[in-house]
Amino acid sequence: MTKTSLLILDDEPEVLNALKRTLRSEFELFLFSDPIRALEFYRENPVPLVLSDMRMPVMDGATFLTLVSKINPRSKRFLLTGHSDIDLTVTAVNDGKISHYFTKPWDNKTLIEQFHKSVQEYVSELKSLKSLKQMKVNHDKNIELELLNSLMEEAELKHHQQVLRLKKNFNVFIEIYADSIALHTQDLSGHNYRIGSQARYLALQLGCNPLEAFRVYVAGLLYETGKLSLPQSLLEQPFDKLSAQQQMSYNLFYEQSCTLLARVGQLNDVVKIIEQIPQPFNRSEQTGSDDLTLGARILAVLIAFDNMVLGRKMANHTSVTQARTLLEQQSPSHFDPLIVKLFFDMLDAKPVSEDPHLEFAIDLSHLGPNLVLTKDIENTQHGVLLTQGTALTERLIEQLHKVSRDQQQPMVLFVKPVAEPIKDVVTSKR
Repeated sequence: MTKTSLLILDDEPEVLNALKRTLRSEFELFLFSDPIRALEFYRENPVPLVLSDMRMPVMDGATFLTLVSKINPRSKRFLLTGHSDIDLTVTAVNDGKISHYFTKPWDNKTLIEQFHKSVQEYVSELKSLKSLKQMKVNHDKNIELELLNSLMEEAELKHHQQVLRLKKNFNVFIEIYADSIALHTQDLSGHNYRIGSQARYLALQLGCNPLEAFRVYVAGLLYETGKLSLPQSLLEQPFDKLSAQQQMSYNLFYEQSCTLLARVGQLNDVVKIIEQIPQPFNRSEQTGSDDLTLGARILAVLIAFDNMVLGRKMANHTSVTQARTLLEQQSPSHFDPLIVKLFFDMLDAKPVSEDPHLEFAIDLSHLGPNLVLTKDIENTQHGVLLTQGTALTERLIEQLHKVSRDQQQPMVLFVKPVAEPIKDVVTSKR
């Protein structure tokens, strides 16, 4: 059986020799005492396991492993540290720079067991990635035939019931594809479903018929299809932190989305919407009646707002209030003022809907009665503060204001309303 490769960096020859004696029967070893040479080797040979000493003269181990993670984010990274460096080591673990740390003197058995456990995790992650890629290949082969069959049905539609039937058949494939996009972009917030649902709601409010509104919804789910061609290392950074060349590569995803989706005939109208999303709003087009242009204008506003509050756009955290201000400032040069106003009205009203994905991003200043969390609220210091599904009572709202003041940073909450009033549970002493 082929041994798993392990790179070891330590500036003390006696430590390297001791580790070599312990691990050479279990792993293929690459030993270095110079971090610069080790990085040069790693760029050409991104092996799965990397062990580094913490305290070294040229570069500390946490910095070295951070650079390793940028070359190979899936690598399993370990620190060898003394007791005096524990605080720095714990910080490195929390920041995601390392997977595990060992204190000197180390236990050989524990060392080997942890490495083997990490190898299993590494292999499992690679299998999951391979499965995702294979799923995409299978979808690409099968989705066109199924959707073209639906297109033939669409030509025979006579009434509303047939439209609903088409949408039901179509949804299965669209949602699978949307889930694949979210997996690749590592989005856990439900961004594309939230965008699609909000866009469909606004389209209906603006007079679109159900089929037109459904196309806008699908465009919201699939507009990021082109990001499947981008490396995850590019998607993990806020757009404003990317270099000019990286931003150019990133901005091509709309064009790539259209190229991929144009292969499916039934998505032609959806492709036209996605194609127009990045185009700035032109005041002279305000009298236009093209519902596809309307769909693109709706999505441009929703996407810009959601990206800001999710931290995708700017390195500094953007509150809901700041995002609303920025949208107003950029209309009508970039966004349709009518859409911006209707979007703000929707955020303020937070209408009740049977759509499970119609949720709203708000900050504490916009909290009101009868709201339920649709996403966990995470406290930067203590993990999850409130879980999804929690009803926001007056008492909890007061506590959230206190936490926000203590942390000195705004909170972004995702909520949806409930039909029945929410009351605080009060216990009395008898």
